[in-house]
Amino acid sequence: VQELLSGNCYAFPFFDRRGRLEKLIPVPWTMIKPMRDPETRRLYYEYTDERGEKHPLPPDAVFHIPGLGWDGVKGLSVVRNAAECIGIGLATDEFAGRFFSNGMNIGGLLLVDGLPSDKNARDEQIEDLREKFSGLGKAHRAMILKTGSDYKPIHGAMPLAEAQFLEYCKYTFAEVCGWFRVPLHKAQQMDRATDNNIEKSDLGFYKDCMVSWYRRWEQWINFKLFTPQDRAAGYFAEFNVSGLLRGDMKTQSEILHKERQNAIITGNEWRGFIGLNPSDDPMADRLLINGNMIPIEMAGKTKPANGGAGGEKEDG
Repeated sequence: VQELLSGNCYAFPFFDRRGRLEKLIPVPWTMIKPMRDPETRRLYYEYTDERGEKHPLPPDAVFHIPGLGWDGVKGLSVVRNAAECIGIGLATDEFAGRFFSNGMNIGGLLLVDGLPSDKNARDEQIEDLREKFSGLGKAHRAMILKTGSDYKPIHGAMPLAEAQFLEYCKYTFAEVCGWFRVPLHKAQQMDRATDNNIEKSDLGFYKDCMVSWYRRWEQWINFKLFTPQDRAAGYFAEFNVSGLLRGDMKTQSEILHKERQNAIITGNEWRGFIGLNPSDDPMADRLLINGNMIPIEMAGKTKPANGGAGGEKEDG
């Protein structure tokens, strides 16, 4: 959340005596700031504690994942750069709230021969009108007029729909989603969603939005939290997105069937993927492959099983 809002994510890593990570303690982005020494151009972090004291920290003491930025050190805040768009959305919500809570929806004007000379009496009459006819629950009530009063309805008053208020709300909604590269249906905006395009939009959400974040986190974790010995031993961080990319039951079964036939997964791995308990059969933990597959360099050298043509002729 910190990275999405501020463009940066900070934490203090703690390692054991072997140099292996033990824990990460998140640090609010308001308390730490990446800096460069003006003379050496070396990177360091300026940490401000609860007492307001500033402490310079070396890069190894801070786990920092920056978002998209200009200097390669500090990421840009999406909220700050989208402030105008988000501010318009907030102003629209405020306008809508005030319109529906305070709007007088009598649809006309009350004309009287003369107003009372006493200011308090006039204010009392106006307050009485507001109390009886202001708000949605009191809209379109019948009015009883005093002698000498006349009521004239207002024709041509512009409703919110005619003012394209709802369309503007949807536009602002789409603008905010666009800043975070989130499809509209993920934010429950289903106006243009269908059963066909939602599946494609889910794939686009993974490719265009989530992959960049996954790769950024994976690269910084592998670089900052693993020792050279860990990386040489084959340890690495990677997000498992198989659950995110699951399709419908038919497509999922076809993919698993091909992986099983090509010795990519075992039977128990297949069962675990679809939520079944592992089998006790030893064969369920073995990789299987179709028997008609041979290395390419052996093609044409194997004698056919029926003794016919197709293989090299053996001597004798």
